[in-house]
Amino acid sequence: MILLIVLLKRFKKKYIINIYMVKKRAILLRGYHYRKDHVTNSGFYKNAGKYDLDYERYFLKSFKQNILNDSNYESDIYILTHDSEKLTKLINDLNPVKYVVDDLTKKRQDQTFTQGLEVVYNHCKENNLKYDSLLVCRMDQRFNKNPLDFFNLDKKRVNIFAFHNTPKNYYIDYIHHIPFKYLKKYISLLNDTLSERVSAFHEMWNTNPGIGDNVNKIYNITFLSKEDSEIIETDREFVCCAYTKHDSIRSIKWEK
Repeated sequence: MILLIVLLKRFKKKYIINIYMVKKRAILLRGYHYRKDHVTNSGFYKNAGKYDLDYERYFLKSFKQNILNDSNYESDIYILTHDSEKLTKLINDLNPVKYVVDDLTKKRQDQTFTQGLEVVYNHCKENNLKYDSLLVCRMDQRFNKNPLDFFNLDKKRVNIFAFHNTPKNYYIDYIHHIPFKYLKKYISLLNDTLSERVSAFHEMWNTNPGIGDNVNKIYNITFLSKEDSEIIETDREFVCCAYTKHDSIRSIKWEK
């Protein structure tokens, strides 16, 4: 009887601790989820041409396995995407609390990125929701591991990363980890500073003085080693790689 009481106390203590350790977060999935003959604005198109973008090929399984299964977080999903023949299936697969469908072909990537942040912020404001953080992902990715295991997370800055072979002052837009309490301020900053250049989304501190002058105050950048750079790969249908200027892209033999 005494042993049973001790075990129950230990279980109760562990259960209570786990409740308070699990954090509530929002996840924004942005961009295209399915598109035939997709054309990117990156160097990939010059090297390999069009390809079929499909969230079901790699993203869905790897996202559920390596992002949603993170026991440190309870997640609510938000989606900003375009219309397609797979839209209904996408919604059923991911069960978002809020999703918005827009014509992404008429907007730059920096515009849709900021729009997605606004979708989350406005829904939370209207419904009095608060989160610990907001994780922003694309749906043309394959997550080989949980990226947050490799981040040196900063609770006061926007967390992004760069690969070992990315150009100087160029950051990767695959993942953003944003402290939720700074979301409104970050949206205002993006609306005030992003220029007309598409590349400014990746090189914003070079092209936008409002960010460039304060980049270290705004962003916490984790530089991944060559070995760790394979944790996230872009799905280009016939090849997955960590970065669009990766050697596997340059040497690709395009065959459908």
